Amino acid sequence: MFRFRLALFIIALAVGTTLLYHALKPEWVKFREGEHAFAAGEFQAAARAYGEAWSKGLRIPALVGNYHQSLIRTGQASSAADVFRASYQERFFLPVAEVLLEQTLAIGASGTALELARDWTARHPHHREARLTAARLYGRLGLYEQAEREYRIALGETKP
Repeated sequence: MFRFRLALFIIALAVGTTLLYHALKPEWVKFREGEHAFAAGEFQAAARAYGEAWSKGLRIPALVGNYHQSLIRTGQASSAADVFRASYQERFFLPVAEVLLEQTLAIGASGTALELARDWTARHPHHREARLTAARLYGRLGLYEQAEREYRIALGETKP
């Protein structure tokens, strides 16, 4: 009888914890739904779930990267650009910025990638990493004069 009560208690505890988690952390529940859909290659469903987590205020690198990629893979480059722009001020943004630009380039949206890089450097003219990322992007696209200009700004040889 003791084992039966113990098993019921553990089951009740697990169910209670799950319900509490869903009630207190709905953004994380949506993020996890997005992760499952993303892993299964269901990018439309992933974008929808990530969008709900985003709208509830969740900001973590995995969400930004996968949300952006889900939007890119479903042909929503302008929405992906909005996610990129909205992430500028986040602490974790630098490590994911270049990846986000690479994802944008990978679908052939070089115009959007250029627009994002220009916007990022315009908003943060003295941000060295923004300048270096933009320079690498320009170089990959064969815009060598712009790449050289960004490298010179990053090195402090010229002013923005």
